[in-house]
Amino acid sequence: MKDFDKIIGRNAITMIYFFTSQCVPCEAMEPVLDQFERRMAGRVDIYRINTDADENAYLLYRYMIRTTPTLIYFRKGDEIRRCEGPLTYKELLALQEQVETVEHVCLN
Repeated sequence: MKDFDKIIGRNAITMIYFFTSQCVPCEAMEPVLDQFERRMAGRVDIYRINTDADENAYLLYRYMIRTTPTLIYFRKGDEIRRCEGPLTYKELLALQEQVETVEHVCLN
C-alpha cells in the first residue's frame, strides 16, 4: 500500500483491515465492516489491505500477519490494538470502545 507509514502515522485513530480474497470469514465480515465504517465515520479511519497483492507482501512480515482477517488499530504510527479472526458488528463496536477508552486514558 502506497503511503502506509503516512496513513498510520497520523494523529487520528486508524484501523487497518488485512484480508485475503479467498478467505470465507473475510467475505462474511465485509458487510459487517461496511456497516461499522458508516457508523464510525469521523471516529476512526478504516483502510483495507488485500494481502494477496504483491505490493502488500512486506506488510505481512512487518506486522506478523499470520491469519486473516486481522484488524490492527494505529495512532501516531504505534499499534494500539490487534484482533485476529472475524468479528460481529457488536464485537467491532466493543473493540472501538476499548480503543477509544485506552486513547482517552493515555492522552490525559
